[in-house]
Amino acid sequence: MQAAIPTVTLRTNAAEIIAHLGVFGAYFLAVQIGRYFALPQTELSLVWPVTGLALAVVYLLGRRFVVTVALAAATVHLMLEHIALVAVAVGLGVGVAAALGAWLLRRSGFQPRFEQVGDVLRFVLFGALASSAVSSLIGSAVMYSAGMAPWQGFTSLWWMCWVADMMGILLVGPVLTAWAADPGLAASGRLRLEQGTLLASVILAGWVVYSDVLPSSLAMSKPLSYCIFPLMIWAAVRCRPKETALLILVYAAIAVAYTNTGHGPFAGAVLQEDFLSLHAHLGMLSLTTLLLASAMAERRAAEQAVRESEAKYRLMVENQTDLVVKTDRDGYVLFASPTVGETFGATPERLLGKPFRLLVRAADKDHPDSPWSQLFAPPWCCYLEQPVQTPNGQRWLAWAAKAVREENGEPGAVVAVGRDVTERRRAEDESRQYLEELAHVGRVSAMGEMAAGLAHELNQPLCAITTYSQACRRLLGANAEPELVGAMERVAANAQRAGEIIRHMRSFVRKDDPSVGPADINALIKDVLELTSAELHRSRIKVEMRLGRDLPAVAAARVQVHQVLVNLIRNALEAMDTGAEGARRLLIRTTAERNDSVAVIVADTGPGLPVDLLDNIFEPFVTGKTEGLGLGLSISRSIVENHGGRLLAGNRPGGGAEFHFSLPVFSQDQAKAG
Repeated sequence: MQAAIPTVTLRTNAAEIIAHLGVFGAYFLAVQIGRYFALPQTELSLVWPVTGLALAVVYLLGRRFVVTVALAAATVHLMLEHIALVAVAVGLGVGVAAALGAWLLRRSGFQPRFEQVGDVLRFVLFGALASSAVSSLIGSAVMYSAGMAPWQGFTSLWWMCWVADMMGILLVGPVLTAWAADPGLAASGRLRLEQGTLLASVILAGWVVYSDVLPSSLAMSKPLSYCIFPLMIWAAVRCRPKETALLILVYAAIAVAYTNTGHGPFAGAVLQEDFLSLHAHLGMLSLTTLLLASAMAERRAAEQAVRESEAKYRLMVENQTDLVVKTDRDGYVLFASPTVGETFGATPERLLGKPFRLLVRAADKDHPDSPWSQLFAPPWCCYLEQPVQTPNGQRWLAWAAKAVREENGEPGAVVAVGRDVTERRRAEDESRQYLEELAHVGRVSAMGEMAAGLAHELNQPLCAITTYSQACRRLLGANAEPELVGAMERVAANAQRAGEIIRHMRSFVRKDDPSVGPADINALIKDVLELTSAELHRSRIKVEMRLGRDLPAVAAARVQVHQVLVNLIRNALEAMDTGAEGARRLLIRTTAERNDSVAVIVADTGPGLPVDLLDNIFEPFVTGKTEGLGLGLSISRSIVENHGGRLLAGNRPGGGAEFHFSLPVFSQDQAKAG
């Protein structure tokens, strides 16, 4: 993976020129700092920061600055009165080493923020080791060939140059690259104060260890130099890698400056030994501190990712409408979302450790018919719907559960997601009931067609019965027994009434308009009671009539009003037959109302109407009987409303049902229209 991370985008030629001039100036300054750290006995520097600067410039600004770095190196060495060939060779070596190091870093996927341990290792391997090896090899070869070094062997010279170049990259490179990638300071004022305290502490520690301010017995003691490690550990734990790298550079500058002047625990012995001891100390300090800082940055990033993940998880789980439950293999609740507690009227914490089957009866893996047992064999999932009792009443919950399998393939836990499907179940029940009602209506419609056919077929024998009964009456003559004559007259009258009913039934089936005319409501009631007298007598029901006097005629289709009265009387009869033994009375009352209508009240002493049916007793197919279509009252109400009246139902205070219907008075306008 290649990481292209130039932190400065140069958009104009002027900016490009300024950048190149800036590199020249920075290179000159780095050479002067390196010369300040040079050993008095030789021109070799303890730390050569130029290599770190060159690598950072090429990596951050791109390959086009390789030539700039090389020209800057050659120019500076010419200014130092070196031979032109030597200056060119040194510039070439610096440019090649920087280009190689930057290319390797980019190819390896190095990120300049040093926020991963891998970035530190890549920088050490491809920057501090590889790039410094090339630059030191070329530089030492040039110096050795020009006789500029006092050492007798090329290997010793190359070794000293390599260590100086490597330390320059290891100390300067992380500061330049990390701060260029992220130039901002700490956002928190408290953290800035802590970083300032750390900087002051590091400077104080470097001064105490290397300035010989302590007694010589302590100042020359190399173990005293390790007092910097607690401060650097503090910095690595609390600061970002870029700030930690800056503290390392500050401490290293103090250590190298004092050592170069013969002070501190690494001065006063053999030159090469002091040289390597100091660099070993600084190298270990830099490497371990940067590794720890990058590890802490990784940890902070991981913790932040975990916090964000937990926040997303909690946002998703705590604000969704579905119920989420996790149980162990035995069905004990390990986790319950807040919606579970809201549904069952308990906090999720109170549900932890409780058996899930207390909430869902079917969640019993030991029951052979339970869907839950499907979780413990392929396909390791199940689905069930079940009604549960909640504080808000009975609700239907649909659960989709899946087993969480362990490494050995066995289920170790179960995750179940529930959803309230009460409305869907209610809609399904209503749809099913509607289909059943449609089928019932179809059957009733077919029955109506059959009734029309039967009415047509029965009309002829009824006419024959009427004709023959009338003939028998005439044949009996005037001397016949009165009882026999009355019986034949009733036969003829009932046959005529039956024929009229059948004719009206045919008209009703064909949706013909009924014939409305003036009718005496009391006479209609007496006719119906005569028709139903046998049933009333058989059921031992006493009829009590309170018929109003001088009532006006009502506008009615006689047969349809007969049907309404028959329905109400038979309903009362059946209600009293199914009720407890006791007084069985049927009360029929008529009275005139103020709104030009006549009211009829039919009441009984039965058990009364079911309370839950009072609101929809007149709806089709609604009935309180064990048998029955539930159409009688619906048809009766339709007949009364078509006459311009209304039909009401209720329960009497003393017990029993009471039906009240009214019919409008026959008006003169209707008489003229008729």
